[in-house]
Amino acid sequence: MGFIKAVVKSGARKMNKCLTNKQIENAPKKAYKQTGNEMNDARKKGEYINGSKRYKENKLSNINKAKEKGKAREDFISDY
Repeated sequence: MGFIKAVVKSGARKMNKCLTNKQIENAPKKAYKQTGNEMNDARKKGEYINGSKRYKENKLSNINKAKEKGKAREDFISDY
């Protein structure tokens, strides 16, 4: 039974790593879309936002969220 559990955990860890890397790769695209939506909303309200600064903030936020989610999944796998 220990061998099967080890194989399952190994597979889950590989999938977690792959998913986390994919989310980190997609962070700039997601940040670009978020920033565009925020700029459109601000324009409709007649406000101005610094798009470059907001993009960097969104990108770092998305990367940190992906890393946190990956760590949470890894903790779940370890507890299993």
